[in-house]
Amino acid sequence: MPERAISARSDNPRRFQIPADNAAEREVIVILPDDRAPAAHQIVKKDIPPSALSQRWNGKPVTWLNNFGIRQGGQFVNFAYSVVVDPPGKGQTLVYFDGTTVQAFNDADLDRAPSDHPGKWKAILRLGDPPIGWGG
Repeated sequence: MPERAISARSDNPRRFQIPADNAAEREVIVILPDDRAPAAHQIVKKDIPPSALSQRWNGKPVTWLNNFGIRQGGQFVNFAYSVVVDPPGKGQTLVYFDGTTVQAFNDADLDRAPSDHPGKWKAILRLGDPPIGWGG
């Protein structure tokens, strides 16, 4: 499927819901920080790249949740923003693909019980074009 633009939520122009396109995917919420003008950024839904599908975390396959990108001026941009996801299963951790390898989120960047999203995990991500998933 070609990449497609995602509109901000009507109740908050800094929040973008990246939909799940099939039963294997999960919805992800992207939240832009206060110092980023939402109108200057385009959030896009993307397919999980083939190069990520064969990646492993701790020797086990990764369950890819979703893939999205943040563009400014047509280019993917890297800055700190938040993502909200369903928590991983027992023995799994939240990971992302940096284009070369699968990386775990830093513990300092994870909130496993955010008061503004009960039952979810909230994490800070700094990559503008990341597939994210559960590894382990």
